[in-house]
Amino acid sequence: MSDSTSSNNNKPTHRFPRIQGNRTLVWMSAISLYAVLLLVSSASAADPVNWTELTSVIDGFVSIVPSFGTMIGAIMPILMTIAVYVFVLKFWDKLLGAIDSAFGMFK
Repeated sequence: MSDSTSSNNNKPTHRFPRIQGNRTLVWMSAISLYAVLLLVSSASAADPVNWTELTSVIDGFVSIVPSFGTMIGAIMPILMTIAVYVFVLKFWDKLLGAIDSAFGMFK
């Protein structure tokens, strides 16, 4: 028998049973933050960032984004039509099913 359970009903006797898990989460978060800060500080102390390559990547991504917007704008009316159609079909199906089950006692 462990010291955290009572002999009567196997319930934890301490108030916060998940305290060990929370401590582990905080500890791992602190270690991860420290590691990231250590990597960032060592990277920033080294050579400066090559901004020309980074801006070309960003410019390439931004040139693609408007075509995604156009595609989504073209698909929306079709999706809305399908959604209304499915809603009407389901509504009438449920309504007729309710009427059928309500008058099922007369069969």
